[in-house]
Amino acid sequence: MQFQQQPPSQRVRWRYESAGNERVQIPFALKRTGRRTLSISVLPDGAVEVVAPKNAPLELVRSKILKRRAWIRKQQIEFIKHPPALPAAKKFESGDTLRYLGRQYLLKLLRDRNAERVSYKIEGNRFVVRVQAPSDTRNVRKRINDWYLRQSRIVFDRIVAECAVKLAPLGIRVPEFSLRRMGKRLGSCAPSGRLLLDPRLVEVSTGLIEFVVVHELCHQKEMNHGPAFFRLMDRALPDWRDRERKILRYEFSE
Repeated sequence: MQFQQQPPSQRVRWRYESAGNERVQIPFALKRTGRRTLSISVLPDGAVEVVAPKNAPLELVRSKILKRRAWIRKQQIEFIKHPPALPAAKKFESGDTLRYLGRQYLLKLLRDRNAERVSYKIEGNRFVVRVQAPSDTRNVRKRINDWYLRQSRIVFDRIVAECAVKLAPLGIRVPEFSLRRMGKRLGSCAPSGRLLLDPRLVEVSTGLIEFVVVHELCHQKEMNHGPAFFRLMDRALPDWRDRERKILRYEFSE
């Protein structure tokens, strides 16, 4: 299987910061690129993403976010009032809605009789798949599900590695992870330290995936949801309550 273009968020790592003052705190994901201007986006789950020039000082980025806090809040409220329509049951035909890392894409199937392998490309808000027989929905379904599984391994591997650095000072060991569909559960961590993640998590933003990983790993030290667990979460991920509210509102694909 040939993957022509990794989504932009796969090529450049995001880092998580916060902008604020005594009255307001705005968590945001920051990506630095070669662009000359700074852009601020609000995702459907309310997360704030910032793309900034490589040499832009962090304090300048925070200042820009605070100046636009009214607009950011307005966008977040609009998403709460009018959440994006849930994707209908996938038919794996052109026009289907696919969700990946907090964004929605329209599936576009293109016939390529000379294609020896299925290829994938994200173009704006479209997820373009070239395949010999677009009408063979059984094959298209398998190929797209294979892509999701492949991407979930790539994304989770990076996030788990970043969590390992963040949790090491708390004495939390980060084990290898496995993928498993778990129905209503998104992750689990056994007393032995075995970490399981549901591949459907790749639908949501990286910040929400990080919340699930940190939540499960904190259970290594605190197996229940008592005060000690919440104190540990506060140390590991100070804005975890906001992330939890967002992921609890999310409806995952079947």
